[in-house]
Amino acid sequence: MKTILIPVDYSASARLAADFGLLLAGQWQARVILLHAYPVTAIPAPYTIPVQTTERDETLHQQTGEYLQEFRDDLLRRHPLLASVPVTTKVVPGSAKSVILSESTELKADFVILGTSGANTTLENWLGSVATAVTQQARCPVWVVSGTTSPGHLRSFTYFADLKGDEVDCIQRIVAVARDLDASTKVIHISTSASENQWDAEPTFEKLKEVFQGESDIHFWQLSDDHPHQKIENYIQQYSPSVVVLAHHNRSFLDTIFHKSLIRQVVLTAKMPLLIIPKMPFRRSKS
Repeated sequence: MKTILIPVDYSASARLAADFGLLLAGQWQARVILLHAYPVTAIPAPYTIPVQTTERDETLHQQTGEYLQEFRDDLLRRHPLLASVPVTTKVVPGSAKSVILSESTELKADFVILGTSGANTTLENWLGSVATAVTQQARCPVWVVSGTTSPGHLRSFTYFADLKGDEVDCIQRIVAVARDLDASTKVIHISTSASENQWDAEPTFEKLKEVFQGESDIHFWQLSDDHPHQKIENYIQQYSPSVVVLAHHNRSFLDTIFHKSLIRQVVLTAKMPLLIIPKMPFRRSKS
């Protein structure tokens, strides 16, 4: 059974993420874990190490658990047909960033789902520093939801490949998610004269196509443009894919994408989900 982890801060964005996650779980027969992180208080004493206030923390833990249970109950009331989906809650003391990352690993989450309603130009301003860290450091795929799209309406995944790292493994994982939702996958690489000087992308892309030859629900497009981010925006506006997929193997790629306002101008406006996949480095076979 798949595990879907949904961090909750009781905002409208968290509500969107919870709705999407529950619908996704219903379609996949998965379980949902609602997670909330709360800070641990401490009272500094002169010349001593700060001592945690155990009693106060226990009260906070109990209250936080009750609030999260109310959030869960409200979620299931909004979706009575999904009452059979296993939905549990977990509250953990600590910083939101560290808790989400550690719990996603410990619980072996298949997906983390985050909500956003911002419209700023940088990734950190758009998602917030916590969510930025999660999208860049989580070991599992992260959905970013900015609208009320139902998973049942996701019919096409468009992955913008940079041909770095292990693209075959990355595409296989994307296709597996898409197929679980009866959706097709389109892989697009946009080459530029500036970035392709040291190596030729076309043979690499052709080899990638050969790996998936004969699979009718995967399509490959190679485009050329000296302004790839604008090309991506134009493509999304023209073809309106159900899901935009990006992969990361370092921070620079995602930072570049978001600074060029791809997400701010397109994904947020169109209210389409974003799926961010961690990509493994390419491993050459030993001769």
